[in-house]
Amino acid sequence: MLAGLGFRTNISLIGEPNSTESISYFNEVEYEHPIFENLFDEKKDTKVESPEVYAYFKILPQQNLRPVISLSDNSLFFSELIKGNGRMLIFNTAPVLSWNNFPVKSLFAPLINKSVLYQSIQKQSGRNIIAGESIDIRTVDLKLPQLKIVKPDNSEEFINIEELDNHNYFTYNKTDQLGTYKFYSGNELIDYAVVNFDPSETVTQYLNKDDIEKYFAEIISSDKYTFIDPNNNYKESIKQARFGTELWKYFLIAALFIALLEMYVSKNSKKDFTEIKIKV
Repeated sequence: MLAGLGFRTNISLIGEPNSTESISYFNEVEYEHPIFENLFDEKKDTKVESPEVYAYFKILPQQNLRPVISLSDNSLFFSELIKGNGRMLIFNTAPVLSWNNFPVKSLFAPLINKSVLYQSIQKQSGRNIIAGESIDIRTVDLKLPQLKIVKPDNSEEFINIEELDNHNYFTYNKTDQLGTYKFYSGNELIDYAVVNFDPSETVTQYLNKDDIEKYFAEIISSDKYTFIDPNNNYKESIKQARFGTELWKYFLIAALFIALLEMYVSKNSKKDFTEIKIKV
């Protein structure tokens, strides 16, 4: 089966199951591989605990086979095979205690989970991602030392591969624009990705009345807003909030009261004037 995948060398079994005479350990871990993203708090200070490997198949690095974890004899304990538009994650040993004690190590469960997630969301060409997420570009097979990136607004960005710490893969993080990002080696389109908005942003969460009052209490006084009940006459409530309460009734009552008061004062003043005139 492995020969059909393009392995050039013979693969031999090293060690024996249930035997501790020859034990192998981790040698190098490629922490820059996307599968380790967010798996550790600090990659620089990370040192994973190596399992004891009693039996394994000796798979050596070769073209299209990216090392992820290697053993002390430089064989690949964990690697990624890229063939065409597909990819495969390969362990060189069985996850059983007769072959190794890897299943009881702390790295086993999170690495298996991340492997499943990595395989489910990664695609070598034509990926769909959410704005802000990173795009991983395979650069190990590029003929030219420069990678050209064409953004959705047709602006261009150039990356010198020789200046990268990892020449096998490049992680592009500037995905703030919505649209298609195209990656070129010279004039050859080697990959592209479509960046979309986060669908969770369209999910509206409503606040209750108490939350609204608490929020507005911090910025404005309570007489600056009013709550409208859609089950009542909301049109009248909106009209009243817009133009204010109608005061003509109150002004009419006040006008009638003033008119009566004026009539009363006028009548008394006329009576007093008549009495003064008679005395004179």
